[in-house]
Amino acid sequence: EAIEIKHGSASTSRTHVLVTTNGTGATVTDCGTDNGTAVVPYEGANPFRLQPWIPQELDPGAQVFLGGPTWFRLESGQGVAGV
Repeated sequence: EAIEIKHGSASTSRTHVLVTTNGTGATVTDCGTDNGTAVVPYEGANPFRLQPWIPQELDPGAQVFLGGPTWFRLESGQGVAGV
């Protein structure tokens, strides 16, 4: 199911990432975007960029930045927060 994230940034693609939940965390895949996707896996960690079309497993608490200022955080049992 697609989830629309309302934002005011031109750096976020219309279909930016694919998020698949697996019960304990999630897998996030950059959909070949121009501006990329960065991940902060846990508070205090350095961000890293996802390679296009390569799924990355993430634990609850990870922040996903969609090409710039638009982001969301994975929360255990609650979907996404912080958009």
